[in-house]
Amino acid sequence: MSSRGKSNEFELFYRLDYEFANAGDALLMERQSFEIRREYYNDQQFMIAKDNEEALIRNEMYQQAVNTIVNRARVVLEAGAR
Repeated sequence: MSSRGKSNEFELFYRLDYEFANAGDALLMERQSFEIRREYYNDQQFMIAKDNEEALIRNEMYQQAVNTIVNRARVVLEAGAR
């Protein structure tokens, strides 16, 4: 906490629950969870820059989640093709 009572450090948390099914609704992979946590320091003197930093971190987290899900889907589909 700053001397003004404002938070100086934040933790961003993103959780995604997902499962894979084929076009006939047959389950290819049971429901799983994926979590991402990031921390960043919030300097009260540079609020505009910190808002941009938070948006950038959130965007990176979402991109990481997409990449992870796509890679897991690829593994599931390749295993089913064998």
